[in-house]
Amino acid sequence: ILERGWNFIQSDTEGWNHAPDYWLIPQMIGFNYAMELGDKKKGAPYIAAAASIPGSPEIYKTWAATLYKKSGELEKAAKVLESMLAIEMLQSQLETVDNESIKDRIRLRLRLYYEQLYGKEQAQIRANTLMNEIQRVRSLWKANFPYLDFGLFLLIWNEPHQF
Repeated sequence: ILERGWNFIQSDTEGWNHAPDYWLIPQMIGFNYAMELGDKKKGAPYIAAAASIPGSPEIYKTWAATLYKKSGELEKAAKVLESMLAIEMLQSQLETVDNESIKDRIRLRLRLYYEQLYGKEQAQIRANTLMNEIQRVRSLWKANFPYLDFGLFLLIWNEPHQF
């Protein structure tokens, strides 16, 4: 039932997104799949969705990647960490709140996953490419839409990007 509700409200651009506990919906679905039913692969996308919603606890920012890794999906684990790192870096550049420990944890896991997937040399190249893309997106936002909240900019921005 929760999953049907989640699928329905994904098309609701205004309603549920404003509820402060909105992240609980995908979290409950992901937890049920990953922990109760033992299907980590099926639970991971929901935990990743919960992590990307403002106000969700920090633990979800890396848990989705862990679930993907445990289900043998190392590439997807790396993609989730790329997205989380990009979001954290861009958000923290906009705020005075220091989230360095979160970024450090994400960077460490991403580096380890990259090294397992591509080797040390390619891992460094991919990490540098990601950082350059993050900086490019931030520059685009600052140059073109500084009056928009960064989260809103990411929602309406339709240029293909790597994270």
